[in-house]
Amino acid sequence: MYSLNYRMDNQKFEFNFNQISRNVLSFKGEIIEAAQLCKEKANGRIVLCFSGGLDSELAFKALQYVGANFTAITYVYNNWCNHYDLINAQKTYDELSFPKRMIELDIERIINYEVDAYREQGYYGNNIYRYMHMEFIKKAYEFGDFPIVCGGEQRFMMKNLDDNVMIGPENILRYKEKQNETGIAFHSGTTNVLEYLKNHKLNANPYFLYSTPELMAAYQQIPIIDFSLREKDFYSSAAMTFGMKNIAYHNVWPELRVRRKSNGFDDIRPEYQKKFADKIKSHNETEQQSFWLSLAELRTQLGLMDVNQVI
Repeated sequence: MYSLNYRMDNQKFEFNFNQISRNVLSFKGEIIEAAQLCKEKANGRIVLCFSGGLDSELAFKALQYVGANFTAITYVYNNWCNHYDLINAQKTYDELSFPKRMIELDIERIINYEVDAYREQGYYGNNIYRYMHMEFIKKAYEFGDFPIVCGGEQRFMMKNLDDNVMIGPENILRYKEKQNETGIAFHSGTTNVLEYLKNHKLNANPYFLYSTPELMAAYQQIPIIDFSLREKDFYSSAAMTFGMKNIAYHNVWPELRVRRKSNGFDDIRPEYQKKFADKIKSHNETEQQSFWLSLAELRTQLGLMDVNQVI
């Protein structure tokens, strides 16, 4: 259902993405193809986890475009801390006269009770969101048969390679231009939801934006994204990732609502991440390591030329 494969070995993991197998459409065309694929794969009613964010609105509009039979549910975090995205979700529900379903998600309960249960089953992660992701899926089955979570954005960033600076034969540090590499960091616990679905033989799409390798390739081929990937050090600021995505999405789908980056969880992350860290201190399991996938390797896996070789 999604374009990635993964391998786990002693809590280490790596991702490999499938190669494109047909001509790549426009990004909008591939989003519609992904929605159509979900429609065909679903054994019953689709449940879209609709946060009100940019990615989920994109999936919402695509599912409507292909005439999918789906329910949208919006999770409300503790103290309505994700109020900004909830406002955007409410506007979409109202504009389209779409049935609204607001479901409470108690992060305190997840930390106090669910984390232990998940870890006993072998689901490890260094961030509470990895367990929230599984809760998104579990709760969605109360409303349908095929949950969709709009994860899988290609969150490009820079990795500093200065550790590879050469030392001269006289042990004098030779000057070398700062070396950076563009890629994507997959954090500990990213595979949890995939393992959960496999172990329970459940049908879902937890990473909508990884639905097909063609969709991933189409995003990189949006002219402004293609330009940014060619520019050295462009993604040295994390803010650039959302900014470029926002511009690219609105360029190909202008009716999307303009918004700033906010998911509510960012506002409470320090508080809950500390509680989560305190919770797992009592566990002695080896944590799953993060995995870095360079842009060059990602494009090789997808079957694309290196960005510096494309004319």
